[in-house]
Amino acid sequence: MALTDEQRKAIALKREEALRRAAKIKEMELLTASSSSTNFPPPTRPVFRSPPQNRQPMKSTSNSSIKQTTMNNFITQPLNPAPPTSNIKPTIVVKLKLDVEDRVKIEFYPFHSAIVDLIKQVPSRNYDPNKKLWTVSLSEHSTMSNLLKNAQSVKVEIEPIPMNILGMMTSFKPKPTPSDLTKIMDPELIKRLFPYQKEGVTFALERNGRILLADEMGLGKSVQALTIARYYKADWPLLIVCPASVKGAWKKQINTFFPIIHRIFIVDKSSDPLPDVRTSNTVAIMSYEQMVLKADLLKREKYSTIIFDESHMLKDGKARRTKVATDLAKIALHAILLSGTPALSRPSELFTQIRLIDHKLFTNFHEFAIRYCDGKQGRFCFEAKGCTNSEELAAIMFRRFMIRRLKADVLKDLPEKRREVVYVSGPTIDARMDDLQKAKADYEKINSM
Repeated sequence: MALTDEQRKAIALKREEALRRAAKIKEMELLTASSSSTNFPPPTRPVFRSPPQNRQPMKSTSNSSIKQTTMNNFITQPLNPAPPTSNIKPTIVVKLKLDVEDRVKIEFYPFHSAIVDLIKQVPSRNYDPNKKLWTVSLSEHSTMSNLLKNAQSVKVEIEPIPMNILGMMTSFKPKPTPSDLTKIMDPELIKRLFPYQKEGVTFALERNGRILLADEMGLGKSVQALTIARYYKADWPLLIVCPASVKGAWKKQINTFFPIIHRIFIVDKSSDPLPDVRTSNTVAIMSYEQMVLKADLLKREKYSTIIFDESHMLKDGKARRTKVATDLAKIALHAILLSGTPALSRPSELFTQIRLIDHKLFTNFHEFAIRYCDGKQGRFCFEAKGCTNSEELAAIMFRRFMIRRLKADVLKDLPEKRREVVYVSGPTIDARMDDLQKAKADYEKINSM
């Protein structure tokens, strides 16, 4: 296709323009080459930071531009090396928490091998592969804390155990008690106890008879409680407060294990008398309802040894029975609480029972609830319906006053299963039995026709 005259003219004009631009560029390059030996004044723009290695300035050539020459001047200036990143220590958060059996749990995040190395320096360390958790002995808590504070390769932020909680554990010293109970009690009685029951009695004597016996149902809490109370027979008469339905069962246990005790007062109604003399062979058994009705008389009598059976019935701090029981427990020298289920639903139910045993351990319900019951201000009132720091609370209770065994824990100490026929009687039962006998006779008569 042939070009038109107009197209040829346009091409010629563009060629001339390009030649003029090329001549101007060549002239600028010659000027640059001639001025490369002169020093330019310092630039007014900010100094560029380059990596710490030494770089040689770029050589100017005939093809270099003014911008490149200016950049070379920047590079030839002295450089400040960037701070090394190897001195920055990772931050590890370490939480120390109380655990059962006088142990301290160590939780840390994120994971770092340096923390594990520090833990391995403590002789009592132990790792649970199931829980993936490190623990150390409570006696080496301070050693572990110092190791973490002086860590070199990492920065450790410690969340320690509160000092008042730590004091509850370390300040308590069990009362010396011989391992062989036959040396201080009736040998015939001790022989009738199972090994785990002997441990329960020893546990109580080490705590001056102020405990919460929380064994599972069927492990003989009443027998242990009577044995503990019998050790303090110098502080009798004994007062047993229990549900009305089990007063007879307590009397039967006393007759079985302590036949020498012949003065047993069962209080069924307000007119029933209480013991009038203080002897080591006198026991009073009453329900919680009768305890409330006779509160003033019981306070005047000042019972020194009291057993509270099914103590979870005292979980409500506002109830009258709880207030009366608390007053009696403060007067008593020995208070033995029995319950297979001390807390039926939430830790707040334990506060009043703890106060019965040791009213100085936790003095303020509000503080107790905030730490262990997720206590917070609700819409209408203060609420303590949750559960927090449960392992810590359990550790304090097991250390200070509570013992609990399950059937699975003491199976080796239990005898073969025994079955017993219990005969019951009474007007209501006799009337029901007569009705059943009559119905049976009518049934047989109809079938024989």
